[in-house]
Amino acid sequence: MVEGVLGMFRADRRGEAVDAALLKSVLRMLTDLGVYESVFLEPFLADARAVYAQEGASLAASLPVPDYLLHCEARLASELER
Repeated sequence: MVEGVLGMFRADRRGEAVDAALLKSVLRMLTDLGVYESVFLEPFLADARAVYAQEGASLAASLPVPDYLLHCEARLASELER
């Protein structure tokens, strides 16, 4: 189940449509069961670190600094929406 939820977050980060209501429901369920932190949080953060490290390395090498910073700001905003 955790891998499926992580896959949905990966798809969302790629700009693909995901079922936001389903994601919220699953995350609420994990929270209600008291396992959000022990089962989901660390894999989620590790996955986010890996995605953004790879993307950052690629874009830092190919974009001018102002464009890279704008991209970073947009990514931060999108993460806050999640």
